[in-house]
Amino acid sequence: MYPLIRRYLRRVDVVYLLLCAACSAISVVVLLSIGQTQLGSNNKASVQLIASLLGLMLAAVFSTADYHALARAWPLHGVVAWGLVLPTLFLHNVNTGLVTIGYDAGGTSNYSWYRVGGMTFQPAELAKISFILTLALHLSQVRGQVNRPKNLLLLFVHIALPAAAIHVQGDDGTALVFLGIGLVMLYAGGLSHWLVAGGLTAGVVGGAALLTLRPGILKGYQFKRILAVLTPDDPALADITYQQNKGALAIGTGGLTGQGLLSGEHIFVPNAWNDFIFAYLANVLGFLGAAAVLLLLFALCLRTLRTGLQCPDALGCNICVGIFAALFLQSLYGGVDLLVVGQIGKNFSGDGMDPNIAGTFATKCASGGLNTKRVAVLDISDESHGNGVGFGMADVSTRRAYEKFDFEMSYPNALTCLVSQVVKVPMIFDSDQLCLKAGIKLCAGIEHRNARVVYIHNTLKLGEIYMSANLVPQAEAVEGVTVAGEERPMEFDGNGNLISI
Repeated sequence: MYPLIRRYLRRVDVVYLLLCAACSAISVVVLLSIGQTQLGSNNKASVQLIASLLGLMLAAVFSTADYHALARAWPLHGVVAWGLVLPTLFLHNVNTGLVTIGYDAGGTSNYSWYRVGGMTFQPAELAKISFILTLALHLSQVRGQVNRPKNLLLLFVHIALPAAAIHVQGDDGTALVFLGIGLVMLYAGGLSHWLVAGGLTAGVVGGAALLTLRPGILKGYQFKRILAVLTPDDPALADITYQQNKGALAIGTGGLTGQGLLSGEHIFVPNAWNDFIFAYLANVLGFLGAAAVLLLLFALCLRTLRTGLQCPDALGCNICVGIFAALFLQSLYGGVDLLVVGQIGKNFSGDGMDPNIAGTFATKCASGGLNTKRVAVLDISDESHGNGVGFGMADVSTRRAYEKFDFEMSYPNALTCLVSQVVKVPMIFDSDQLCLKAGIKLCAGIEHRNARVVYIHNTLKLGEIYMSANLVPQAEAVEGVTVAGEERPMEFDGNGNLISI
């Protein structure tokens, strides 16, 4: 056994494997902290641990393979990878029993996922590996002749078709990663500097013209995200910039050593377990921890390029450039929409609407609870006698709740705790139906028909909650949660008020 291990270690880049293992270990630890402090479950950390171990085992196996054979086997891995991607272009949320094809995991018309049992995976990640291998082979075959019109056209088609397929899935972020990988590999393969400059200029001008003439080509929230980068202080884009502002606050308040893992003292960051995990990491581990992670990623990228320079042929070099581009671009790119509360009141919580559950903290000194974009309050309990503390943390409410709100009963609480937000008045609507529609309308960056909605009777009665169908898979993944009923629409009476559910 030991001679076999020694031979293996002499053949592979041990430093590279250790860097990958270190990055994987950090991801598991940070997700474990998020699970303990925000999610109340270690499911995401468990999935990441299994994926990391599986990835490292596959890395150990494929590190001994001949990359020439892997590249030449493109008919095999190309058919497998794209054979999984292509059905999602046409089949959306099609349930075949155990497997759901074209699964829209986030309710944003992104049908790029498969759901198998309680787990999901994105076949585009497999296609990304196949794409790097096939494009590397293509570039090595036209080495020194990349700038010939015929070769250049075929290479552009090789890059554009996979990106277009991913775009049709609805995952524009991953489509951009495919384009970025392809262009970096093309440039490293010998693309003329003049063509690069001309292509970038044409792309910027053409893109701007296309958005001007056909602004509907982008989804509403996508267009607003572009505007948010250009005008981050625009009040009309506050919902779009909320997440990035919270992320910036988390990074800026982490200090030198951070708030500490598993402490629960961190700044709340929406979606900290995926796109904004670095912001959470910077807050709990501080500048030193964030710098260490960036150095690890930088070292991994440099090691990839170093390996490429040491390759004996163009194919190996091209593969390493593609892997570098994927790592670098992924590093760059790196909840619930509406919570409906049937009743708030002092008999349920001293805060009226318990922020530890609803996530409606009126101060930056505390965080936690449900990650939700908007909150709707339908009523104030009779037992509260008009004390509507917590009413101001709702975004929308009903007229019957407003008419119960007693200013003289509510204001002393706010004056005592020095927090005024809790007794402000949200937007008021004449019926439950109008209130819920307005709450969903206020959720920026979502497909309104696919809004993720949770209904609770109050913050004390959580034994039974109601949620939209697109949240059921997440609920099923939580230990101790049972899906007890079938999907059915909300029912309203003749006045537009919700019939008891």
